[in-house]
Amino acid sequence: METPEDVVRANVRQLREQRRHTVRSLSALLGQLGRPILPSGITKIEDGTRRVDVGDLVALAIALGVNPNRLLLPADDSGEAIALTPAVSAIPRQAWPWARGQQQLLPGEIALGHGERSYAEGLDDFRRHALPASERLRDDHTAARAAQDVLASVRAMLDRAEHPEVYEREDELAARSPRMAAKFGPNPSTPAGLRARLRRLVAEVEALIGDDNGER
Repeated sequence: METPEDVVRANVRQLREQRRHTVRSLSALLGQLGRPILPSGITKIEDGTRRVDVGDLVALAIALGVNPNRLLLPADDSGEAIALTPAVSAIPRQAWPWARGQQQLLPGEIALGHGERSYAEGLDDFRRHALPASERLRDDHTAARAAQDVLASVRAMLDRAEHPEVYEREDELAARSPRMAAKFGPNPSTPAGLRARLRRLVAEVEALIGDDNGER
């Protein structure tokens, strides 16, 4: 299973070639950005024999015309999981919404040091701390949040259909604790969970646009 380090080196090589940079021209550009890396250093990064620190990652992203997430995560959707830590793995369609601040990485996990709380509470806490204030203000409208939740459910259902093994532990936990499952409501990655979110979205949109008399 690939690690973030593996993904970064592969992405740097891929993007460098797509941008038609040699290691020398990319090195020169990094120097102009104030973060010099020798051509031999870039070769070592791509070969996996030189680690990329945070400053390198940001400079490489700027030089290659992308955001840091594009270097950290796989660009394709092969369905192959990446080992984000030795204990946590995710497929790209799970990792990208998390990296964008849209979705928790582990929606089925209630604990992880944060105590017992519902899925909605966990998602709200995640978004509140993952995004800057200006982004939160835009996304905090209840209709926008309902739409985001529906999209997240659709993604999760696609992932469940294509990679059921990823959700096996989540299903096992729910089966062992029906009381907790009842408390937290339908699993968002199931048809019941999607229907519940669609009903909420319809209600929020109707409230937003008003009735046929044009009250809003």
